[in-house]
Amino acid sequence: MSAQYPALIALPMPILTPRLVLRPPQAGDGPAYYAAINASREHLRRFLPWVDASHLTQEDSENMARLCHAKYLARTDIVLPFFDRKTQQLCGSSGMHRMDWSVPSFEIGYWVHKDHEGQGLVTEAVHAVTRYAFEQLQASRVEIRCERDNTRSRAVAERLGFERDGILRHDRRNSQSGELTDTWVYSRLNMAGLPDLEVSW
Repeated sequence: MSAQYPALIALPMPILTPRLVLRPPQAGDGPAYYAAINASREHLRRFLPWVDASHLTQEDSENMARLCHAKYLARTDIVLPFFDRKTQQLCGSSGMHRMDWSVPSFEIGYWVHKDHEGQGLVTEAVHAVTRYAFEQLQASRVEIRCERDNTRSRAVAERLGFERDGILRHDRRNSQSGELTDTWVYSRLNMAGLPDLEVSW
């Protein structure tokens, strides 16, 4: 693996779990992205302001899918929408962001379609991305950051054994209320204690 030339790093895809297929966005994904985000807009916008900034139409979502694919090829950001293995429906998205290939370290992000909340799909997807980062990319650090009041997001990190490093006090404003809030920072340095899950790529 070459930290000097991240675009040359091999990233075998897709990632498969018992219920999900995770893969980079590609041309033609716009309608599926828009349908999932638009149906979940009220559910997502409290913590994810980008849903109202870049996914207002199918054309917006198609543009974002193609931009995300380009970033994946450059290895500057890795967005990984996850699809139901049986129905092929887009259920949400995870991925690796704020990447530092010299460490290597990655921040995992995630969101889920409102109709699939509470089914453990986010935990399954984040588990798979965590394993991928350590096993395939030899990560030295994998991080999750959550807004203080995003208790569901924090629960995913804690369920997967991420340790809380600390709290960044008043480091952001809530996208809806405008009030200052805190960011909780979690991390893993290895896979020790990660629950069992069948993951392949």
